[in-house]
Amino acid sequence: MDKRVFFDKVLSSNSFSFFLPATLIRYFPYLRFPTFLFYQFSMYDIQAILASTPSFLRIYIEQVAEGDIFTSLSAQLVSLPQFYRALPEDRLTFSYADGKWTPKDILLHLVDAERVFAYRAMRFGRGDSAELVGFDENIYVPAAQANTRNLDSLLEEFEAVRCANLLLFASFSEEQLWQTGLASGFPASVLGLMYAIVGHGVHHLKVIESRYLI
Repeated sequence: MDKRVFFDKVLSSNSFSFFLPATLIRYFPYLRFPTFLFYQFSMYDIQAILASTPSFLRIYIEQVAEGDIFTSLSAQLVSLPQFYRALPEDRLTFSYADGKWTPKDILLHLVDAERVFAYRAMRFGRGDSAELVGFDENIYVPAAQANTRNLDSLLEEFEAVRCANLLLFASFSEEQLWQTGLASGFPASVLGLMYAIVGHGVHHLKVIESRYLI
């Protein structure tokens, strides 16, 4: 199915509106028709994506379940906030060792990293051949001061960034999704970065479960 041929489905059903955070629906009522959920139904070869992805991103891609990447990106809009809202209040700012991040730090780190990955995907998808520099999360996290913010504001930021990125990714043609570029000295594809966004979240939630909830 061509991902641009979806309007009949969107207009005939809003059954997927439960995927959308209530906050976004309140501020952006048109999102009750989450068109991005119908943009893409293609199944991609994970091995082909891994082959064009640097090793430091492969560990995240390997965390993503088989299936449509657009569905995975959309589903995480629900699963990640649910996970965080279920955490005990005292765990949100807990660190299991000196110098380790708190769950709030991790959440804002996921948002920052997604912004960077999506920016790289946008550059690659637009055919930009310039090499992109890396970033240092160990500088970003303390500067972000996530522990001074309430959970609702952090989750709203995550939701807004993810919805914007879903619309960006859905705008790419099939050819653009497979385009590659250089970042941090390594090649990566648009699809690889999309999978890495999902897998990065999965990875960190597993860390929280194993290190912060014992």
